[in-house]
Amino acid sequence: MISYAYIHCKPDGTPFYVGKGALRRAKYLGERNSYHQATVKKYGKDNILIGMLECSSSEIAYELEAGIIKCLNRI
Repeated sequence: MISYAYIHCKPDGTPFYVGKGALRRAKYLGERNSYHQATVKKYGKDNILIGMLECSSSEIAYELEAGIIKCLNRI
């Protein structure tokens, strides 16, 4: 199965969630933590930007997810 590392962003491009999983998980905006749910509710599902990076394995997607989080925390 193809795995993805993905980022959910507010309409202005500000990232608010980073994850990894299958294509369906990357595009799905429900059943996340309360901050994610509140952000999606505030801006509306149609206004959330989703960036996805296809990975050849789940392990690579996990490492990429961790790297993205680390980079965003430094900003």
